[in-house]
Amino acid sequence: MAPAPSAPAAPAAQAPGALAQPQATAPPPEPTRTEIQKFDNWVVTCNEFAEGPRTRACSAVTRGFNQNKQLVFQWTVAVDSTKQLVTVMETLPGVAIPPGIELRVGKSASHKIPYMTCETGVCIARSNVDANLLRDLTGSPTAEIVIQGSQGNTVQFPVEMKGFDRAYAVLSRP
Repeated sequence: MAPAPSAPAAPAAQAPGALAQPQATAPPPEPTRTEIQKFDNWVVTCNEFAEGPRTRACSAVTRGFNQNKQLVFQWTVAVDSTKQLVTVMETLPGVAIPPGIELRVGKSASHKIPYMTCETGVCIARSNVDANLLRDLTGSPTAEIVIQGSQGNTVQFPVEMKGFDRAYAVLSRP
C-alpha cells in the first residue's frame, strides 16, 4: 500500500501486497536498519536512515479482514515529517467520499477522518491525531471503524486496541 501524502515511508515498507500498489514517482530512501515489534494487535515498524531530514521513522499498523479473510482496511498511526501524529486509513474503493471514515473509540464522541484520495484498488483517509483522540486510543480496549459504501450501506469493523498504548510509546520516542 502507498502511504498517504506526507505520511512517513514506514507504512508502505511493511505492508507488501496489501490493498493496492499504485505506481511510485520516486523510490523512497532505503533504510539502513529496520526494526519490527508486535504489540498484540499492532505491529510497529521503525526504519532508520543514514541521511535525510528524519533519521528514524516509525509507524504502528493494524489490519481488518472480512469474513472471507479478505483485507478490507489497514489502519496506520505514525509521526509525519512535521512531527505531527497522524492516523491513516486505507480501505477498498466503493466508499462514499463525503462522510469520510467514522472512528468510534471508547465511550467518547466519534472522530471523522476525511478521505484524501481514491485510486484503483485503494482509498486513503488521513487526519491529525489531537490530544483527545490520542487519550481515547491509548485508554480504550476497543474501537470501531464505520465506513459508508457508495450505495448508502454502512459497514462497521470492530478493532481491538490491545497493545496500542505500547505501540504509541515506541512512536513517541525521539
